[in-house]
Amino acid sequence: MACSKYDYEVGYEDNRFEFVVSQRFHCPICFLVLKDPVMCKNEHYYCSSCMKKHLENSSFCPTCLEHLSVDTLRPASRIVNDYISELNIHCDFYPRGCPEMVQVENLKRHVASCGFSPVQCSNDGCNVLVNASDKLHHETEVCDFRKMICHDCGQVKNEVKEMKDEMKDEMKGMKGEIKNEMQGMKGEIKNEMQGMKGEIKNEMEIMNEGMKNEIKDEMKGMKEEMKEIIDQVLVHQDQMQDKISKEVKEEVKDQMKNEMKGLIENEMKGMKEELKNEIIGMKEETKKEMKNGMKGMKEGIKNEMKEIVMNAVRDAVAGIKDLEVEKKNSTQSSQATCSSDASENIFVVGGHKHGWRYVENKSTECFNWADQTWTLLDSAVIEGRFYSCSFLHQGQMVVAGGYDDDNNMTNTMKCLNIADPAATWKDFAVNLPVKCYGHKVVSHNDQLFMSGGYVQPSAGGPSKLSDAVYEVQLVPPYSSKMLTRLPQSRSQHGMEMFDQKLFILGGYDGKNITASVVQYDLIKNECKEMPPLPYAVQEMATVLWRNNVLVIGGLDHDYERLNNVAMYDVITGRSQMLLCMKRRRYGCTAVLTGNVVVVMGGRNGVNADLKSVECFDLERQVWQDLPDMLEPRVHSTAVVKSNH
Repeated sequence: MACSKYDYEVGYEDNRFEFVVSQRFHCPICFLVLKDPVMCKNEHYYCSSCMKKHLENSSFCPTCLEHLSVDTLRPASRIVNDYISELNIHCDFYPRGCPEMVQVENLKRHVASCGFSPVQCSNDGCNVLVNASDKLHHETEVCDFRKMICHDCGQVKNEVKEMKDEMKDEMKGMKGEIKNEMQGMKGEIKNEMQGMKGEIKNEMEIMNEGMKNEIKDEMKGMKEEMKEIIDQVLVHQDQMQDKISKEVKEEVKDQMKNEMKGLIENEMKGMKEELKNEIIGMKEETKKEMKNGMKGMKEGIKNEMKEIVMNAVRDAVAGIKDLEVEKKNSTQSSQATCSSDASENIFVVGGHKHGWRYVENKSTECFNWADQTWTLLDSAVIEGRFYSCSFLHQGQMVVAGGYDDDNNMTNTMKCLNIADPAATWKDFAVNLPVKCYGHKVVSHNDQLFMSGGYVQPSAGGPSKLSDAVYEVQLVPPYSSKMLTRLPQSRSQHGMEMFDQKLFILGGYDGKNITASVVQYDLIKNECKEMPPLPYAVQEMATVLWRNNVLVIGGLDHDYERLNNVAMYDVITGRSQMLLCMKRRRYGCTAVLTGNVVVVMGGRNGVNADLKSVECFDLERQVWQDLPDMLEPRVHSTAVVKSNH
């Protein structure tokens, strides 16, 4: 059955299958289970209809970007077709009541003859859709438009007239009786309602008191249970660590023992061959020379064997010690917080808190890597800013646009000398070209590039979604200009720069949350559509690592809170899913320091504003918690600054 957002037939929905189907058998275009699968030459599988629709607008495989056409498409491999064909699936008419579950290969044959398929009643004037198996009963027994045969029209006419007269007389008598009964019932109901009000009030007071006591007892019991569970987890964790350490040591000893045995056997075998050859050559020499030669060779062999054995033992002992040290360091490393350059500090500012955007956070916090602490900068109090952006320029943190103290969009930019602990926020020399929020900025070589967001028209009126890309000169002569218009308007998206190109990812396009990616070449002044993200997302954080954009958290097309992390290669357009965050977040902010991504604040799956901070080591591929911020922050902005 096709998904509503597509105008063509797509794959099978997951909830129709008896068991969960592996993601390897899902179409990367419609994200549903493969239907009539086809593949490219690199064996990337798609629904036949999805791929043919894709090839109407493209000539490349969405996964490997190899050239592809309808003619070069190949049927999926037999093992894939056999696997899908043998899956048990609900009938297409399961929502109409069909209880049958058949194999996919038999689905079409079953649907063609299914008694729950919808058919229209054939009686003139009736447009009701009924199940095929109920059609005859409906048309002949139930339908209001069915044809009936009259055997004696005259007799029926007289009987109907007599019945009308009888009913008319009965109705006159019933009206009087009903009127009297209604007057009596009104009085009785009024008295009963007054009595019930008092009883309900007393019962509610008793129930409220009882519920309070029950909830209090349940909460106390839950706390005790949680404490027992935590104690059990800690004990189990210690036991597992001891067990793993013991198993690793035993495995290393066995491995080194086998390696020593093999090494000695190989050396002995080689030396025996050499000794045999030398003895054959010495047969032509004198007995005395052979005796002296054999004596010297025996001594040499004895010394060599002794040295080989000693070296092997020494290497084995050293290897065991090195592995134990490595194991110890690995354990300590896994328990430690993500490392980074201790000279780089993080500055985070603004946002809103306590559940709604109109309560601004005016403070600025600094995280010191050296002592792992957050510090509130007392002198750096800013006018309320959220849905804004920030960047570094000439040793200053600059905050651009967003909402201000009066909950109005602004185009002003504020700057803070983050090298001075006593510095205050000041006006920057130039403003953004438009009042905006939900936009994105990137600074490069004394230039600021801005895209998207909601903007306030200069003539006033409601805000509009922007599709513009602007350039702002951050040094004299200060100026700004519009560079281009994007194929789509968007807000609350991501934007990063690589190789003189801007990459605009995801966001809200005015109708839907999108997965599209657009590349804007600053040199050629050209826009180009890139392969999309693996899922639609907005209000996420992004950072650039090497030639990859990391898309962190956000809201998906169903407005579900995400803890996903996708890595998008801006050169190839390929995506890779990384290890998920510990918490679901949207409206969070993130920075990159070395090979470590630090994610701060946001709002979680139950709409609670977060102080929490976690970091991801891109080399070790592990998430770790950092100390919480001092205040919760949603839609804040942050930069990372070296103290060198």
